Amino acid sequence: VEEAVEVAIGEDVTIGVLELSYWPLSVTLRGVVISHPETGETTVVVREISAVGALQDWKLVLKTLQINDPVVVLHLENGKLREFQNIKKGNGGAPAEKFPWQELILNNGTFRLVTPTATLAIDQIRAAPDGERLDLVAGSVVLQAEKQGEGAAPELTARDIVLEDV
Repeated sequence: VEEAVEVAIGEDVTIGVLELSYWPLSVTLRGVVISHPETGETTVVVREISAVGALQDWKLVLKTLQINDPVVVLHLENGKLREFQNIKKGNGGAPAEKFPWQELILNNGTFRLVTPTATLAIDQIRAAPDGERLDLVAGSVVLQAEKQGEGAAPELTARDIVLEDV
């Protein structure tokens, strides 16, 4: 499984534990680590990923994808992501028309985007279905950037952001 994922995403992958259940049909991965092959830096760490399948119209579908405690750190260099440069694109490179899962649940996520002059940090990310929509909530959003000239770097927090009708 690790080799197949490595080929698909172009990054080094380690899976601590893989569990398969036949009823309900599900796959659970624990201790997933993705590293950038050139730098060796860890890009993604996930405590647990669970995928639950179901039969619909006699076809197997991915009903629920649940991701628990993911930490993702990406680097933006020269306007491009340093990581995932060699990801395989399915469907002839065309964007997918829909997600492969019917329901996504994300618990306690952490995301960092690092550039040469700034870092965007989003913590305590939670995503859960609510009827026909997906609610996405973050506990904190912080942007730290170098200030041009003298003085400390400015900091933007969620308290400074007002989102209406989102």
